[in-house]
Amino acid sequence: MLYNDNQERRPFKADGELSSNYSRLQDNEDYYDKGDRIGLIRKIYGIMSTQLLITALMTMIPYLNEGVRLTMLKNPGIAMMAAIGGLILSCFLFCVQSLSRKVPTNYILMFAFTVCEAYTVSFIAAAVGDGLIVI
Repeated sequence: MLYNDNQERRPFKADGELSSNYSRLQDNEDYYDKGDRIGLIRKIYGIMSTQLLITALMTMIPYLNEGVRLTMLKNPGIAMMAAIGGLILSCFLFCVQSLSRKVPTNYILMFAFTVCEAYTVSFIAAAVGDGLIVI
């Protein structure tokens, strides 16, 4: 739907009522391009798949190498720092929009968050016996 210069572009009028142009725009199926939706879904699933893959790979390392497992268990402070770092990074991603809206910065922060959370999960998996966790 194209706007003329005299049409209102805001969803709400000054008195709080819903603009009639906005309600017509919501009813129009062509408002959201299907290609854009598919692209967004692919992007989201790609990011989630990458995060899960990194977490799964980092969780497998202590099972495959006993020395790494023992080192992780001897240094629980690293796991605690990773858990706190993950919380801090998630707060930055949610609360600071200037960081979360810039393309290279948000990917770097999401990667750091993923590594922190993956280390925390791998530490917990290393602390639990082999038979209790199925990857």
